[in-house]
Amino acid sequence: IFPNGSFPVSPDGFDNIVTNNTTIGSLSYLNTSGTRTTQLNDGATLTVNGPFSVGVASSTTVVTMSGGGNFTVNNISGTASIGGSGGSTETVTLNLADGANTFNVKTLSLGESASNNGRTCNLNLGNGATIINADAIQFGTGKASGLLQWGNATTNGSLTIRDHTGSGRATMLLGNGTSGSGSSKGTITGT
Repeated sequence: IFPNGSFPVSPDGFDNIVTNNTTIGSLSYLNTSGTRTTQLNDGATLTVNGPFSVGVASSTTVVTMSGGGNFTVNNISGTASIGGSGGSTETVTLNLADGANTFNVKTLSLGESASNNGRTCNLNLGNGATIINADAIQFGTGKASGLLQWGNATTNGSLTIRDHTGSGRATMLLGNGTSGSGSSKGTITGT
């Protein structure tokens, strides 16, 4: 995930700890078992200037970003993919940290299986502000389900959705099946 030796490994079970503002060119979580945890310390921002993806075909991928730090993806000509690669039987959960989480992308893809057998993919928001600046938001297409929701312990989170410029409207596609043998579902829930 991160270059070797760039981030300390924690005895508390964190796979990576971001202690200072850090910018990287891409980030992929492709684990096939267990949970991967990235700790974003208070005041630190992890910025991805390029592709961001979570999940791999025929596997379950769980990623937890913990702490009060911030997470930003800048990929206005590309996709942020959370179980959205068109992979078969891909199950993904991404838990965002409690700082500000910002996606500046052309497309935010959550649970897109194309015509492959899909599974449920979840994006759980944290206690901070989540800003999605994307021209297209696609949740639950093909035979997959995409669910955007606030995590169980979230009491103060907010969500703003705009186009990639941050000033216009985004196009949203929720639950669009492309196969006669499966179903799809796209959901946004909140309180």
